[in-house]
This record gives sequence, C-alpha cells and structure tokens, in this order.
Amino acid sequence: MDALPLEVLPGTLAVLRFDPGSSIPAWTRVDGCLWASLQTVDELTVICPETEATVAEIGKLPEGRRQGDWAALRVAGVLDFSLTGILAGLSGILAARNVSIFALSTFDTDYILVRRGDLSRALDALRGAGHTVAE
Repeated sequence: MDALPLEVLPGTLAVLRFDPGSSIPAWTRVDGCLWASLQTVDELTVICPETEATVAEIGKLPEGRRQGDWAALRVAGVLDFSLTGILAGLSGILAARNVSIFALSTFDTDYILVRRGDLSRALDALRGAGHTVAE
C-alpha cells in the first residue's frame, strides 16, 4: 500500500448503541464535528462528539451501550471507489501493535477511531509504516 496522508481530528468521540427503531437523538448532532449513525434491524449505532453538551446525555445510557474516549483519524483527501485494501492495510498495521479500531467510511474517505489511550502507539505504528500523520 502506498503511503497515505492521515490527520487526527480534534476532540473526543463516543460510540453509542440504541435500540432498533430508535430516533437519532438531536444532541448527538454537533455542528462542525464528526458524527455518524447506522441503523440495522438489531440496533442504532451513533458516533458523536464528547462535548460539554453531550457528556451528561451519554452518561444516562446504560453501561455496555456507551463507549467513550475515542480519537478519530481521517484519510486526507478523496479516495476513489476503485481503490482496494485501504482499511485492511491501516487496520493491519494497528492490529500488529494491538490497537483496537472502530472503522467508518463515507462517500469520500475512511476514518479510523482508536482509543485515546492508544493514540500515541497508533500514530507511531502508522508513521513507522511510512504514512504521514498531521495532528
């Protein structure tokens, strides 16, 4: 895989699980920040910023339905749909360093969430594999 330009997004994220058919809570949508949702027949998953406005709401969710303290890395630029192995390559590098990930993709690019406590190790591993990372 060619070297990729990556960037660490500001802020901290939470990954939340809601019951199937739930509405996306308005408080999870923070303007100017990464947030995402995915609905299946089994659950609604929402990724949202941990801000002063959301921390209290996140804390109301039962244990096991909230995972906080995630940092987001973004593959900078737009990835063509014909490219293969982007997430596989990045996740393999991180797996070799025992860094757990939560992966997201948009129409334009890929995102990898890592635990904030693993961020330094993740950045070292990615840079060691030749990728550039802007913080």
